Amino acid sequence: MKKQLFIASLIFSSLANAQSLTQVNEPAIGASATMYVCDSNFSDFSSTTGTGVTWDFSAITGFSGVPTKVLTVVAPPLGSPYSTSTKSTVIPGFITNYWNSTSTDRTSQGFVFSEATVGDVTVQYGANEEKLMDYPFAVTNTLTDTYSGTLSNTTLTPTGPAACTGSIVSTIDGQGTLILPGAITMLNVLRHKSVETTLATVFSMAVTITRTQYDYYDVNSGLPVFSHITIDGTALVLNPPIHLNLVLSSVQPSTLLGVNENVASEFMVYPNPTQGNVTVKGTFSADASLVVLDQAGRTISTLDSLTNGSTIDLSNVEKGIYLVVITNNGVKTTKSISVN
Repeated sequence: MKKQLFIASLIFSSLANAQSLTQVNEPAIGASATMYVCDSNFSDFSSTTGTGVTWDFSAITGFSGVPTKVLTVVAPPLGSPYSTSTKSTVIPGFITNYWNSTSTDRTSQGFVFSEATVGDVTVQYGANEEKLMDYPFAVTNTLTDTYSGTLSNTTLTPTGPAACTGSIVSTIDGQGTLILPGAITMLNVLRHKSVETTLATVFSMAVTITRTQYDYYDVNSGLPVFSHITIDGTALVLNPPIHLNLVLSSVQPSTLLGVNENVASEFMVYPNPTQGNVTVKGTFSADASLVVLDQAGRTISTLDSLTNGSTIDLSNVEKGIYLVVITNNGVKTTKSISVN
């Protein structure tokens, strides 16, 4: 009897430690987390996989000039082209992901990321959406999926959205101990790895966008507690190619490196594309201003007193691509917007 009880205890203990991502532990609309920007050159522990592993980020450094980004989960705004999405996960000034889910899977409808040189790059899936996870999604579970849709950017697709196709490999590649700055230790953390490649052809020119993302989850919290995201873009018109790298920690590093504090403003302009009014969201100085330019550099609209939630009326302009230029703390930042 004692042996049977011991075996039963082992089974129960194993089940208790089993972790998986499900619809139940997804982030809800309104969920948010303050994340600290960290050194992207620190090891990504890409080869540390399997069960019972340890990822030690305790020595990672942060940046004093760009200390935090607040991850938020919001409902896509009215007029959003991602009409089938029920949620969007926003990393300000970097990327917004659009998605929905059922009790059996999580599916993506696309994403928008920002790059200083080319502006916003929009990938929107059509009827063939991208599956991100099959629920429950646990350690060693892997799925591959293909998708199709459109890719839009004023530099990469100057005449309008281009058809694109792509594929994703999504896996829970590890479960174990995550050590964050200050020796904060989290047990039974799941690491979700996704590698996504989007392909388009514009004027016989190949455009490739590759995103590799590691998200570390304490399954009791819907948002990741640590993330490492890399986005690479290649095309003949990109010189140099796009290379974005962002590492975020839910715990502040104890060592901070100084950077230039006159960094580009983080702001959102939505809906994009639009047929009329657009809203600008961000944190702006008292003397922040906005100018909308057409492709010839002509001024279409101005806003001398810019605040969070300011609106711009573009209902009377011709269809096309326009540039929204914001001057904030003496630094100019540009995003593109499409008027349909």
